[in-house]
Amino acid sequence: MKDGCTPISILLVLVIGLASFGCNSLEAGGDTGGVGGRPGGAGGAGGVATAMLRVVHLAVGVPEVDATRLDFTVVDEGSFNGIAFGRASQPATLPSGMHSLDVTEPGGGQLLASVTWELEADGRYTVVAYRDSSESTTTGLMLFDGGADGLAIGSGRVLMGHGADDSTWAMVDVVDSGASEVLAAGLVLGSQTEAIDLAAGEHELGFSVASPPPAIDKGPFPIDVSADETSVIIVVDGDVVDQSVDATVYILGPDTTGMVPAIPLG
Repeated sequence: MKDGCTPISILLVLVIGLASFGCNSLEAGGDTGGVGGRPGGAGGAGGVATAMLRVVHLAVGVPEVDATRLDFTVVDEGSFNGIAFGRASQPATLPSGMHSLDVTEPGGGQLLASVTWELEADGRYTVVAYRDSSESTTTGLMLFDGGADGLAIGSGRVLMGHGADDSTWAMVDVVDSGASEVLAAGLVLGSQTEAIDLAAGEHELGFSVASPPPAIDKGPFPIDVSADETSVIIVVDGDVVDQSVDATVYILGPDTTGMVPAIPLG
């Protein structure tokens, strides 16, 4: 089946004339549905500064447990349609600058989340929808900057997001269990770490929830850090009942689209 993609062309005044951002319609049942992109990639044609953006649905049970597809609309640009839970879209090329993103039920249904961010020229961004039961629509959004500026030779970068919606996970620490080192402390729901730069290779990470760090309560789980690349890691709670946590880690490499690799932590 081929899901729809809703293009809204905008006219850009260029030296060479007018250009519009179109819509790349993709197969795979909407799991990687795309928004309009400029074939030239970052930097664009005719000197138009651009950025790359993909969206990921990790909001457990949203909008329904048995009907998880969401539409992500970049206002005045186009939309990623029918993104199912656990899936990442293809990246889209957008003009740099301020953009508003609306998340709705499919086909222009109920508005679930809305946010405005600035995308910098040549940036690579990932928007993650996560479950937040404190919101009336049970949906929150995180934006990750996937840039790799300033990395030392032989190092990779990790960004960790807290998307585990449970009162017992009100605050967590991220621990490198192999090195017994706390990488980030006091993460709350919807927050993310500063950039964590690690030597390229395999590392074991875990979460300290109730125990004093560097002891961990969940994990460890392996992550392969690649040199000169940024990985995004999000922990979510697959159990929507409060005080009952089914923790799963989702790992996004810079080129991850479609099904996002998941590691259950129990």
